[in-house]
Amino acid sequence: MNRNERVNKEMLTLERRSKKGDVFSAFKLYKYYENGIVERLDNGEIKQIIAADEDKANFYLGVCHDIVIDNSDCDRKNGFYFKRLFLTDFRKFKSLHVKLDKSLTVFIGDNGSGKTTVIDALVKVISYIASNIVRKNGKGKQISEYDVNSDSERFAEIKSQLYLSPHSLCEAALRKSSKIYAEHAFSHIESLEELGELYRILSSSRNDRGNENITLPVFLYYSVDRNNIKTNRTFDEGSISVSTERFSSYDKKALDGASDFSGFLEWFILIDNLADSNLKSSIEASDKRISSLKNAGACEKEHDLYGLYINELAEHQKLSQSLENKKVYLRKIDLIKSVIKNAIPGFKDIYVDKKTGRAEVMIAIDDERINITQTSQGQQVLVSLITDIARRILTLNPNLDNPLDSYGIVVIDEIELHLHPKWQQNVVNALLKSFKNVQFVITTHSPQVLSTIDKKNIRMFVKNDQGEMRSVSPTFQTKGVKSADVMARIMGADSIPDVKEARDVDEFSQLLSEGKKDDALSLLDELKLHFGEEHPVILDCENSIKIYELKERIRNKG
Repeated sequence: MNRNERVNKEMLTLERRSKKGDVFSAFKLYKYYENGIVERLDNGEIKQIIAADEDKANFYLGVCHDIVIDNSDCDRKNGFYFKRLFLTDFRKFKSLHVKLDKSLTVFIGDNGSGKTTVIDALVKVISYIASNIVRKNGKGKQISEYDVNSDSERFAEIKSQLYLSPHSLCEAALRKSSKIYAEHAFSHIESLEELGELYRILSSSRNDRGNENITLPVFLYYSVDRNNIKTNRTFDEGSISVSTERFSSYDKKALDGASDFSGFLEWFILIDNLADSNLKSSIEASDKRISSLKNAGACEKEHDLYGLYINELAEHQKLSQSLENKKVYLRKIDLIKSVIKNAIPGFKDIYVDKKTGRAEVMIAIDDERINITQTSQGQQVLVSLITDIARRILTLNPNLDNPLDSYGIVVIDEIELHLHPKWQQNVVNALLKSFKNVQFVITTHSPQVLSTIDKKNIRMFVKNDQGEMRSVSPTFQTKGVKSADVMARIMGADSIPDVKEARDVDEFSQLLSEGKKDDALSLLDELKLHFGEEHPVILDCENSIKIYELKERIRNKG
C-alpha cells in the first residue's frame, strides 16, 4: 500500500470516527485540511496528497466545537471530567487505580497514606492541557527523578482518562525512567497537547462561531501552602496592573498551589472602578429628587421648577445609560458576593473604600465592617480560595449568562485548612453550589467535612489480599452522620482521647458494674474536680448512680 492509499484509508477512518463523535479524529481532519498533506519524493519533488481546503477545515473545527464545547448548555451535556488515574511506581505507590467521580472526589487517610501523591499526579496531567491552551508546544509539569519509586526497575507512570463525550476519551501517560532502567521511557501526552491546542484555536478562530463565546475550562490547584497569604492592606489605583485577558487565568500561579489573594483584591478594585458601583446610589438619589419635584408640581410647564425637573430627567437618563453600559461589571461584583455569601456565615457585603486616597477592600460580616486583611486566618484562607476560583472563571468566560456555570477541574489539598468545625461542615457544599459544573478533587482529615459527603464520593486507601494498594469507597454511609461516628467508623480514631480523665470515666463504669459503689463514688468526687458539677460527663455518671441505686432497692425488696 503506497502513501496515497494509506492516507486515503486514514481519512476514511477519521471521518467515520468523527461522525460518531470522536473529537480527536475531527481535529486531525481539521489540521489535515487546514494545512494539506504532502510528501517528498525520492527525486526531491513535493507531491500533494490532500489539498488544503478552508471550508472543510472550518467544518471539522465546527464538529470539534459541537463535541467539546456546547455554549448553549453548560450543565455537562457532553461532560468534562477525569474518570480514572493509574499510578505505577509513582512515589510510594507501586500500583494504584483511582476512579474519580465527575463532580466530587474526597481522598482520606493518615498522614503519609498517599492523598497528596494522587492529587499531585492529577495536577501534572492537567498542566499539559492548560499550558497548550496558552501557547503552542506548551510545557507541563514532568515527573521528576524524585517522584520515581526507589524500588522501581523500569519507570514511574501516571496514566489518565479524561471524559469529553461518549466517543471522546482523552487518554495520556506521563513517564520517567528509573535510574537503573537502561531505556528511555517515552511519555504519551499527544492527546493532552491536542486538547489544549483545540481550545486555543477555537478561542482565537475566525470561523462563524466567534471566539468570544468559546467556553474555556478552569484548571486550579490549591495546596496547604495557600495559608501563606501575602497582600497589601491598601492599594494605589494607578499602580494596579492585574490582567483581565482570558488566558491570564492559566498563569503560573493557577497550578502552583497558592491562591492569589492579592491578585483578587487588585482585580476587584479594577472591576469596581469599571462598574462605578456608586451609580446605583446616584440613580436612587435622582429618583427621589424627581419624585419630590413631581409632588411639587414641577412636571407642569408653567411651574417655576419645570426647568430643574427637565434637567433632572436628563441627568437620570444619562445615569441609567451609564448603568446599562456597566452592568457587565456590576454583574461580576454580584457574582463575587454570591460565592462569598454561600461560604461565609454572616457575610453581608464586600466593597471598595477610597476615603483615605488609597483603595482598600472592605468586608461586612454580621455587624462588623473591616478591611478584608483583618479577618481571621480561617476567613482569609476560605475567602482567598473561593474568590480566586471565581475571579479566574469570570476572567476566562465573561460572556456566559452565568460564568460561574463554567466547567473544569479544581484540586484542593486539606479543604478544612484553618476552618472552624462549623465552617468545615459547609465548605464543600458551598463550593458545589457556587461552581456546579466544576469537578472538585480534594483531600481532608476532617470528620466534620466527611459528615457532609456521601460515601460514594469518598476514596480511602486499603491493601487487598495480595498486598496491593487499592482506592475504595467506604461501606459506611457518612453523609448526615455524627462526626464522632465518622471518626470511629471511617478514620479509625476514637472520638474520646486516651487520657487519664477518660480512662477514669471508664473505670467509674467498671466499678459500678462490679458492685463497688463506694469506690465509684470516691472516683466520682475526683472527676467532679476536673469536669465540674454541671458537665454532661458528670451528669451521666450521676444518672448511672441513680440507676444502680434503683436496681439495688428492687433487689433488696425481693
